[in-house]
Amino acid sequence: METYAKIIAFLKEKGVSYRELEHEAAGRSEEVAKVRGSQMHQGAKAMVLEGKLNKEERCYFLAILPADYRLDFKAIADYVQAEKVSLASPEKVLELTGCVVGTVPPISFNPGLTVLADPALLDNQELVFNAGRLDCSIFVPANPFLEALSPVMLKISTSS
Repeated sequence: METYAKIIAFLKEKGVSYRELEHEAAGRSEEVAKVRGSQMHQGAKAMVLEGKLNKEERCYFLAILPADYRLDFKAIADYVQAEKVSLASPEKVLELTGCVVGTVPPISFNPGLTVLADPALLDNQELVFNAGRLDCSIFVPANPFLEALSPVMLKISTSS
């Protein structure tokens, strides 16, 4: 099942209302906010991270934060007690999510990806995110969506 279909199935199963918007393909947060007609802060940016626990052990996370914020790698490393946290390689992102960088939704369908969400997402009544592709976005009410997702809520960002 493709990522888009998994997202829709997840939202329906969890009873989260949503609306879809098909639009021209856009990848950068600034571009896609304009195309969507939304605020940057509404964008739920999802990034796959790799934590280096020691020489051999790695752990992976799906970090979700407002599109106008930057990741705080140190906060995440401290939380997971990792030596270092960095962005996962494009190949690893594809392996773990089935999506290419820039299309990863803020929902993990992989039990090996721990989901971390920044509380600043709750500044919004509504969130919007990529539907696993660059030409479709999904709008959801913030609180019900995050409750359905059940992420680890952790301050993982700094405002730009």
